[in-house]
Amino acid sequence: MQVEDRTRAAAWVGLVCGIGLVARLFWLQVFAAEELRAAGRGQSKITVTLEAPRGSIYDRDLRPMAHTVGGASPKKDRGGSVISSRGGRVYVGREASAHVVGFVGSDGGGLEGVELSRDEALTGVKGRAVLGRFADRRTIELERRDPVGGGHVVLSLDLELQEAAHNALRAGVEKERAESGSAVVLDPISGEVLAMANWPSYDPGALGRSPIDSRRNRAITDLLEPGSVFKVVPFAAAIDEDLVPGGARIDCGNGKIRIAGRTIRDVHPYESLPFEEVLVQSSNVGTIHVAEIVGPERLYRYSKGFGFGEPTGIDLPGEGRGKLNAPGDDLWSGLSLACLAIGQEVTVTTVQMACAMGVLASGGILVEPHAVLRMLGPHGEVHAVSLRRPVRRVVKPETAARMTRILTRVVEEGTGTNAAIEGVRVAGKTGTAQRAHPEGGYEGGGYNSTFAGYLPDRSPPLVIAVAVIDPREEHYGGTVAAPIFREIAELIVRRDAVRGPRIAPGSALARVRVPSLGGKSIDQARNELERIGLRTRVEGEAGRVSQQEPRPGTALTRGASVLLLAAPSQRDDTMAVEVPELTGLSIRGAHRALLDLGLGLRLDGNGHVIGQLPRAGQRVAPGTVCSVRAEPRSGGAS
Repeated sequence: MQVEDRTRAAAWVGLVCGIGLVARLFWLQVFAAEELRAAGRGQSKITVTLEAPRGSIYDRDLRPMAHTVGGASPKKDRGGSVISSRGGRVYVGREASAHVVGFVGSDGGGLEGVELSRDEALTGVKGRAVLGRFADRRTIELERRDPVGGGHVVLSLDLELQEAAHNALRAGVEKERAESGSAVVLDPISGEVLAMANWPSYDPGALGRSPIDSRRNRAITDLLEPGSVFKVVPFAAAIDEDLVPGGARIDCGNGKIRIAGRTIRDVHPYESLPFEEVLVQSSNVGTIHVAEIVGPERLYRYSKGFGFGEPTGIDLPGEGRGKLNAPGDDLWSGLSLACLAIGQEVTVTTVQMACAMGVLASGGILVEPHAVLRMLGPHGEVHAVSLRRPVRRVVKPETAARMTRILTRVVEEGTGTNAAIEGVRVAGKTGTAQRAHPEGGYEGGGYNSTFAGYLPDRSPPLVIAVAVIDPREEHYGGTVAAPIFREIAELIVRRDAVRGPRIAPGSALARVRVPSLGGKSIDQARNELERIGLRTRVEGEAGRVSQQEPRPGTALTRGASVLLLAAPSQRDDTMAVEVPELTGLSIRGAHRALLDLGLGLRLDGNGHVIGQLPRAGQRVAPGTVCSVRAEPRSGGAS
C-alpha cells in the first residue's frame, strides 16, 4: 500500500513538472525567441531620440542670419554609447543683428529675439531610432522614424543696412562716450523694419563674453524722453485743425517763459518767429505757445494718435509702451502742457519715434511695424506672409505734406544741418532732453540726444530714428544723433544710385527741377509749374510769390506739389526794399534779416554766408528770393 502511494505521488510530481517544462518551452519559443536570439548573438537594444534640425533665420534677401550646423544622425562616443548631436547654432550677423535675431539656450530653445518669438515654428518634430548593439560593440539600426526639420523665418531686415546702422551707431556712441544708443530704419508704408541696432551689443554665439545688460533690445524696451523730436505733434495738430492763420507770428518771449513757478528757456532767444520758423529753429517758448493754442485735450489726442503711450505691436518680445499722462490724471500738473509740447513728461521707445515720424512720411497713416516678413516650411514652402497693418489715419495728407516741407527746412537751415546730404532732400527733427535724475527733477541727470527723419523724395521714404543716451562730449541732438542718421541715410542713397531711382508705382520716371518763382505773380508761377508737370498749393493773400517750398533746384517727380507763399502785389517804386549785407552772418541770421524785409532765401551750403545775390544795397521788390552761398561749419543744435 505504501509503495503504491509513493508511486502515485511521484507520478503526480512528474506530471506537474512536465506541464511546467512544456509551458516554459512554449514561452521561450513564442514570446522570448527574439530576445534569446539577440542574447545569443551578444546584442542589446538602445532607443535614441533624433533631434529635429532647427529652422534657419534669413534676412529679406534670403541671406542666412542664423542656422544650425551638424546633423541629427546617431553617433557613438568613445565608450561606444550612442548619442544624438543637436549641432551648433551659427549667427552670421553676430553683434550687428543680435537683438533682433536673439539666441538659443543649451537645450536648443529660443531665449531672446526672433529665436524666442518664433520658437515653436523654428523647432521641428523629433524622430526616434532603435539600435541593436552586439557584445563586440557593433551597432545596427533596427527601426527609425526620421525627425521633421523646423520651419524657417525670413526677416524684413536688410543685412547690409543692419550692419551699417550698427557700425554708425557704435561709432557715434563711443565717440560721445555715451551710456548707450539705438537706431531703427523703418519703411513707413509697409511697416517693415529694415534695421534695428543697439549699442552696447553682444555676440549670441559667445554669451559669456558680454554682460547680461547688453542683451536688452533697447530700441523697443528702453524708455526715454524724446525732447524736441516730439514738437512735430503740436505743430501737426495746429496745422491739421487749422488753428494758426497764414502769416501768423508766434511769441517767443525773448527766449524764456515762466510757467507754474519754473522758467523754460531757449538755446537761441527770439522775440517772435513766423509759425513754421518756430519749429525750424526749435524754439521751446514758441512751441509752448503753439501747444496752448492747440489745448491740452487736443494735444493729448494727437499724441495718442501718433502712437505714443501704447505699444506699437511690433512682433518682437519685450516691447515697452511708454508713458503719456492725460489731462486730469493725478500726474498732470500746471506744467504738463508745456513739458509735453517740448518732449518732456513723456517717455517713448526708439521704434515709437520711428513710427511717429513715419506718420508724416507716409502721408498721415500710422502703420504697425514688423520684423518678420514671411514664414517658410522645412522645404522652403511659404506658410505665412506678414501684411501691411495700418493702425489709423492721424493727420490729413495735406498736413503731412506741409510738415514735410517744414522738416526739410529744419535740415537745410535749422537745427538739423548735420543730417543734410548733398543733392538729397532730407526731412527731420532734432531732440535734446534733460534726463530725469534718480532722486527727482532734472538737475544733473544728463541728456538724451535724438534725431528722427526721412527721405521724402524716395519711394518708400525710409524713416531713420536715432537715440543716444547720456552722451558725455556733446549733448545736442543735432551734433550727436543727426550725424548717425546721415551716415545710415548715405548708404541708402549710395545704393539707390547703383540700383536706380526708387520711384512710387504709377508715377512718371522723369524728375524735374523746381524753378525759381520769387516775385512772380501767382498765376505766372502756377502756369510755369503746370508746364513741367508740378502741382501748386498757395497760402496767403493773392499777389506775388514771396517764398516757395521746396526751394529752387530741388528735384521732384511729376505730380508733386510746390507750396507758394503769396504776398499782396505792390508797385515796385513805392515798396522796393534794400537788400541787407549778409556776408559773415549765420544762415539763421541771414534768414531772419531777409524775412524781416519780406525777402525769400535760396541757400547753397551750410554755415556762414560767403556770397549773395542780389548784392547788398540793391533795391528789389518784396518777395524777391535772394541766393546765398555759405561755407560748411559745424554747429550746435537743439
